[in-house]
Amino acid sequence: MLLFISNRQVNYEKELCLADVMSDNIGKGPGELGVPQRLCLDNQKLLESTGNKYPYQMAVEELYKVLTLVCPLEKLECIVRTSRCICQCVEDYWENNGKPRHSPETAIGCDDLLPILSFVIIQSGIAQLVSECEAMEEFIPEGYLMGEEGYCLTTLTTALAYLATLKPTQSSSK
Repeated sequence: MLLFISNRQVNYEKELCLADVMSDNIGKGPGELGVPQRLCLDNQKLLESTGNKYPYQMAVEELYKVLTLVCPLEKLECIVRTSRCICQCVEDYWENNGKPRHSPETAIGCDDLLPILSFVIIQSGIAQLVSECEAMEEFIPEGYLMGEEGYCLTTLTTALAYLATLKPTQSSSK
């Protein structure tokens, strides 16, 4: 626990900047963050039919769970589940729109996942993801970071790095 607290202190400025970026972008839709139109999931009636108030809500709710976990491997599995939830959100949305679950509309490539994950991170409001990811990279044995787990963690850290490049507005940074 003390290691995590010191990690948060080291990353304080990064987390503060990310929190400002999140505040500035919380009202933006997925398309405004670079998500391709077919993956924006912005039809309100279809969203409500899946029990969601906004796009990718299920993935945001899964990402929240990372804060409740203590073990770095459990946190990593939560990140993997978050990525899987993104895929499930797309499949559910298009299935409710009359398309098969495995159709061109539901296909998510590497270039698609990054902006969607950026949207999910902003909606979560969890600025301490910076420290969470750093701790996972530090304390999880390399063997676990191969395959899907490593891909998901790398994608999350890349999304966080991208969000760090978005400059907060003057009013929120003061």
